[in-house]
Amino acid sequence: MSLDTNAAAQAAGGARFDALKGVTVLDISKVLAGPICAQYLGDLGAEVIKIEPVGVGDDTRTWPPFVAGESAVFLSVNKNKRSLALDLKRPEGLAVLHRMVAQSDVVIESFRTGVAERLGIDYETLRRLRPGLIHASISGFGRSGPLADSPGYDVMVQAFSGIMSITGDKGGSPVRIPISPLDQTTGIHTALGIVAALRRRDQTGEGTAIQTSRRCWARHGKWPGCIRSSRAPPGIATRRSGRRLEDPAKHLQACWSPPTPIICHPPRPPPRTPAEIPRRSRRRSP
Repeated sequence: MSLDTNAAAQAAGGARFDALKGVTVLDISKVLAGPICAQYLGDLGAEVIKIEPVGVGDDTRTWPPFVAGESAVFLSVNKNKRSLALDLKRPEGLAVLHRMVAQSDVVIESFRTGVAERLGIDYETLRRLRPGLIHASISGFGRSGPLADSPGYDVMVQAFSGIMSITGDKGGSPVRIPISPLDQTTGIHTALGIVAALRRRDQTGEGTAIQTSRRCWARHGKWPGCIRSSRAPPGIATRRSGRRLEDPAKHLQACWSPPTPIICHPPRPPPRTPAEIPRRSRRRSP
């Protein structure tokens, strides 16, 4: 199934935004972060081909709610794409993918660490088929380090990074942010990296390997939970504040090392009428 919002915009009298016209993207990712990334590239005019497992497809195809038999979640992150089912564990399926890579500009994958290498769709393998390829790899906790092999869905990283240490009501249990913010921010920043890599390729002719992770954006994306939990020094306790963030400047100044000056601009008061302005501050019109 294909949803083309650019075509819909044209039908409604709008102009198609095709900054990435001529760019072909193979979306081998699944669930949310990778598909969101590829969808943004499609919104910018790229041709996006989604590669799904044979028989089952993307995990989100089974996620409710359903509209006319289709998952609304799946459709919300997979518009502007064409879809192809391939069994990448079979030589025939992998050969088809490799032929497609040779004619593509961008590949996006979100397998667990080591799977892409085992399947033969990692950057080092694919760059030999397509010099100048932009290869984006999305993970939960990064491709190196002690947690590289761990699964990393949005809710897991929310808990691990400390975001859930401040969600929920005071004295209550942790509460997951239901909109999957780390998937969304990871997808957005991966798309930004891909656009920058395409620009660099225009200048140098060289491809790029991009790695992003949900943990990265939980830690460095200015999420209050990580500032008040993961970066909190001894003696700085986190607490749940419901819908209210208490003293953000205080916690930023206390937790950041080295200390960073913070300028808080209070909201401007509403303009006063001439009668409210002290006489000595009034100026005569020329």
